[in-house]
Amino acid sequence: MAPKLLNRAQVLERLGNRSVSWLYEEMGAGRFPRPVRLGKWGVAWIESEVDEHIEKRIASGRVTLTPRVRRPKSDDPTPAGGTGQ
Repeated sequence: MAPKLLNRAQVLERLGNRSVSWLYEEMGAGRFPRPVRLGKWGVAWIESEVDEHIEKRIASGRVTLTPRVRRPKSDDPTPAGGTGQ
């Protein structure tokens, strides 16, 4: 089965409507897959490569959230989490 190809508009839409200049900056820096040539002027991206890039960005961009500890204000005699008794 031949790989599915995406045109530039489809790629940008999958990336959250990023700009064309952003896309080419990312490719130039080696952070985004390069397209394949379809003729003298035409290019397209392989869908599976674009999807893999997106999945890697999601995985590396996940943030672990930790609960914040309430810190007493300087004029608050109650210790953090205490009842004051």
